[in-house]
Amino acid sequence: MNIAGMASNRGRNLVHIADRAPGGVELSVVLTDAADAPVLEKAEKRDISTETVVWREDESRQNHERRVLDALEGYDVYLVCLDGYMRI
Repeated sequence: MNIAGMASNRGRNLVHIADRAPGGVELSVVLTDAADAPVLEKAEKRDISTETVVWREDESRQNHERRVLDALEGYDVYLVCLDGYMRI
């Protein structure tokens, strides 16, 4: 089963999922709202795709969430896990 992970900082829980693959789960993509989030480097070291969707100052919550969904649309994920991601 493919999953997506959303984190704003280190994403330690997502890294543990990626490293241990419980039940055969595969972390397919990590999405963050912070371009400098340490989780991006950790994901890239594990060959996990990454997406960054930064909240724009003049952007409504609805528009930001639409961009998040659009960023995840191309990935065949069954579940989205939040790890410190507080926008949704």
